[in-house]
Amino acid sequence: MRTRTTMQSSPVVWSQCSTRSPEAYAAGHIPGAVSLPHATIDAAALASLPARALLVTYCWGPACNAAAKGAARIAELGRPVKEMIGGIDAWRAEGFPVEHGQPVPSDAA
Repeated sequence: MRTRTTMQSSPVVWSQCSTRSPEAYAAGHIPGAVSLPHATIDAAALASLPARALLVTYCWGPACNAAAKGAARIAELGRPVKEMIGGIDAWRAEGFPVEHGQPVPSDAA
């Protein structure tokens, strides 16, 4: 998966953002990803993320549009963003690791 390769080799600061529900995040997410449900994205939600980070949104997979909605909202708020095509389904299919557990509150990040 190109996203993982780029993340490992790039000097750019990346923040993976699960735009799914907190329950979906808890059931499995990319290691190090933050929970950022697309319907809750606003300036306050983004304030806890590194200001210069390229935000990479993902959701379930190709049939889910939460990553696209999240990316559009992040772009509207003036932050750099990309969408990870294939979502967590493609991540798992490639055999990459997945973490489980509740999201960390944004004010603790």
